[in-house]
Parts: sequence; C-alpha cells; structure tokens
Amino acid sequence: MRLITSLYWKNVSAEIVDGQRRVFERLGLTVVQHQAHGLRHGLFMDQMLERAGEDDTLLFVDIDAFPLTREIVERAFAFAEAGGVFAVAHAANHLPGAETPYAGPMFLCVSRRTWDRVGRVSMLEGPQTDVGQAFTFALKAHGVPIELLWPNFVCIPRWALGPRAATGIGTFYGDSSVFHLFESRADQGLNYALSYVSDRVSRDAPIDFVALHAHMNAPAMQIRHRFLMRTQRLRKKLRRLVFGKPKTQGLPAA
Repeated sequence: MRLITSLYWKNVSAEIVDGQRRVFERLGLTVVQHQAHGLRHGLFMDQMLERAGEDDTLLFVDIDAFPLTREIVERAFAFAEAGGVFAVAHAANHLPGAETPYAGPMFLCVSRRTWDRVGRVSMLEGPQTDVGQAFTFALKAHGVPIELLWPNFVCIPRWALGPRAATGIGTFYGDSSVFHLFESRADQGLNYALSYVSDRVSRDAPIDFVALHAHMNAPAMQIRHRFLMRTQRLRKKLRRLVFGKPKTQGLPAA
C-alpha cells in the first residue's frame, strides 16, 4: 500500500493545512494530515513506519510542503518500492558535516522493507544529527540507493546546501516539482508563498516566479520577518527554560 502523510502542530495556520490538502486533491492523491501537538518530527516518522505493513511504502511530507505534479509522486513511490529512498536534498547547517547533504524528511519516500533492512534506525535528531540525518548514514552503510532532488529556485535564499546549492524560504526542487515553504510557524506573512503556489497548482495555472520573488523580497516583508525570527528565537529559549523540550508522546491509536 502507498501512504502519504504529514504532521502538524496547533500553531500551524489552517491556511497551510488547507493549502496542502487542496494540492493533493487536485493531483488526485490523498494525504493523511495528523495533528499531534508537541510530537517531535522524527518520532512521528518512527511511529508511522512501525505501524506500516510489511508491503507499505510511505511518503512523508512536511505540512508546508507538497508536490507540484503527480508524476514526481509516482516517481518517488516507484523508486522506493524498488528498494531505494527518494527525497529532497537537505543539510543541517547548524551541525558539523553540513557540507554533505542528506535525504530531507520534508519530502521523503521509503518502504517499510527498506527501513527494516537498515535496522529501523530512528529518524529522531541527535546531538550531532538533525531529523532523518542518521537514517541517510544508515542507508549509505547498507548500500541503499538514494535519489535526491536539488533546488532549482529559492524565493529567499537562507542556507547553504553543500557546495553546489542553497535552500531558503520558498524552495522549489527538481525542476519545480516539489515545493517547501520553510519556517511557516515562525512568520504567518510567509504563508503568502505557499498560498500562491498551492492556488496556482490547484487551478493548473503557471507560477510567476519573478512576481513571487519580488513579493517575498519586498523591504517591508524582510524587516517584518527579521523581527519575528528574533522574537521567535527568544520565545523558544524561554519555553525550553520553563517547560523543557517538546513532548514525545505518540500518535493517537490507529
């Protein structure tokens, strides 16, 4: 069975959730969106794989990410069902080894059989790894084929992706076949990019990349975003001091 799934917390706007759902519906696909506030991303992936049947293949998609074509989803599932892992390229720039991209968990397709083959390595982040990064290490150690989609357009470049590319706010991958907003919880103003792209895909309309870039890089937008990011970092530090790390409870019973 093929399953497409995403996780979101209560602080994600309905606009983001609805935008993702509408895109999948337009492409003739179903995404199961799980609201589990406080559940860590890597633990969510572990639990979904544990629940999966022996012959199941899962496509994990961040709540602020989606495919722009049905063909890229078919390609991802076919590659995963053949024993590989299909994903967008990502790098943990805040950790050592960021020069080596890995299979990003924001759009990652893997079969239960492959996860079993590499020893069911956890997707949880660790002291020296980000979410899903240890999984890529395990894949390489076991000789599992990995196909990565690289960025071809970024509205607001923010982070290096190895020596050959960059990601950032509003990243398009693989000849604009996958979109990921990034930082959707931090700044509701960024939702414009996702709303615009999801609307265009839902109506089979072309994306005006020049206009999108201009809107996202307007001076007022940049000033607002920098302020909100600083505020968010401060709030996160305060929350950790008061409440500790995010919860690790599981998903509701199936």
